[in-house]
Amino acid sequence: GGDPCSWYAVNLAVDCTFGVFVCWFYLQAFLRIVVPDLILCKDPRKDPSDFDFGNYYLPDGTLSKARYVKQMFGWMMVVFFMKCTMLAIMTYFAAEWLALAEFVLGRFDAYPKVKLVVVMCITPGFFNALQFWLQDNFLRKQKRTTVSSIQQPLLDGADPEFGVAGARDVLQKVFAR
Repeated sequence: GGDPCSWYAVNLAVDCTFGVFVCWFYLQAFLRIVVPDLILCKDPRKDPSDFDFGNYYLPDGTLSKARYVKQMFGWMMVVFFMKCTMLAIMTYFAAEWLALAEFVLGRFDAYPKVKLVVVMCITPGFFNALQFWLQDNFLRKQKRTTVSSIQQPLLDGADPEFGVAGARDVLQKVFAR
């Protein structure tokens, strides 16, 4: 049940609010699974710093298309799993979401053109701006003054000056025993 305007508004609101937090969760899971595997890998072509989201440059300052593409595909995987999760949540709680949408948008039922403008222009403008702002806060390159919780266990026992390479050496020594 429900009209298409209501479902569009629900989809947009769920994706741009709760979906952002689900994306953050999946991104953290991705970084906790992929990056440690890359650190342990002996293949020099598989650099864990390629997944330092928001950093597309090599140490010498040149743009790395490979980093960009790897991060883009990593983010696309995160968004794909978020969309699947949001679909499950919207399907499971369909009646509740529809009731909320009807409550919010019901006052515009007598004015279908106004409802269309609210749903197709105002709502996306607000929610997309919110989504972009929230995602930018965890995707852009951060100034790293401290070691992240992901990196700390990997760096224990390594000289911080060696960075990822030092962590790789420590882990290879640990697992070579």
